[in-house]
Amino acid sequence: MSSKKPSFKGSQQNLYSLARKAWAYCLLYIADIAAKHPKYTIEFIEAQQTFIDSVEAMPDIENRNAIPAQTYEDMQAARKAVLNEWQFLKGYVMDAYTGSLLRVKLAAAGQNDYEFALRGSLDHTTSLINSAKLFMTENASELDTLGNMPASFHTDFTNLANAFLLLRTTYDGKNDMKLEQSAAKRQGNETILKALRPMLRVGKRTFVNDRLKWDNFVYANLLNEVRGHSPSGLRGFFKAADTNMPLEGVHIRAVNTEYEAISAADGHYFLEMASGVYNISISAEGYNSVYIQGRKIDVGVKHWLNLSLEAVAAAPVVMVTKDMLNGLVNEMPSPTPAENGVAA
Repeated sequence: MSSKKPSFKGSQQNLYSLARKAWAYCLLYIADIAAKHPKYTIEFIEAQQTFIDSVEAMPDIENRNAIPAQTYEDMQAARKAVLNEWQFLKGYVMDAYTGSLLRVKLAAAGQNDYEFALRGSLDHTTSLINSAKLFMTENASELDTLGNMPASFHTDFTNLANAFLLLRTTYDGKNDMKLEQSAAKRQGNETILKALRPMLRVGKRTFVNDRLKWDNFVYANLLNEVRGHSPSGLRGFFKAADTNMPLEGVHIRAVNTEYEAISAADGHYFLEMASGVYNISISAEGYNSVYIQGRKIDVGVKHWLNLSLEAVAAAPVVMVTKDMLNGLVNEMPSPTPAENGVAA
């Protein structure tokens, strides 16, 4: 299955809102657009709008992830129950066999899969189950007589194993369905974009001499419109360069504006501000200030800015000894008569 990343730079909801707005503009100006491009009929535009609705209605990733969640938890509980029961089988094998034969028998019973199964491997758990069931069938008499294995143990283990295997089959099936749904929605999003891009080009060519209408078919303008109600600004965290510890109380502001913020105890901050280009000043007591010139803030975008601040270099400490002080006193000139209070 393709792992290609989506080509739309934004959330899925941004995509659907942008596409609906663009096709609404196309419908609004259909007479002008269809005059040069007869493909764009009312029926064609309505079909695109219907397709956007159908793609949006597909399960989102959060909902798809929720589908197998309970099944996964139940399956893990069943896996642990199987491994706990297998430990009893191991005890019966150790009672029935000794020496080099014991190692061979334990391996046949699934010992080599146990450690991996304990770490969560579903494949090794399944392999351990198959080995254990076959081992008990082939060595039943020795386990019963020499290992004192209860007559019901084989059935009890098989019931626990079957419960796990059934849950795993269910989980795998739902997981496959989740992947298929992801691929279908991703393909639907790409189809929306594939139809949208040439329509925007047509709109710009149609209104090349009408700036107001031309703006309605500019991808960036549409994206800014649908993102417009989201807060924009700078976010991130500050830490000390020498200790890597978060810094509280760092002051960040946009120069010559009212936009400013202070970092919290964990070093994080959010400086909310309108879109535009700003000079950013960052300062904290005991640390070198930072000045960033010409930082662009896009509409509806929270830009990341993480910084490590350098501590201000301490002034060198000069040790003054008693001898040094005496030397300074001896080098001082003798006071004049006036300095002794005697008139010249």
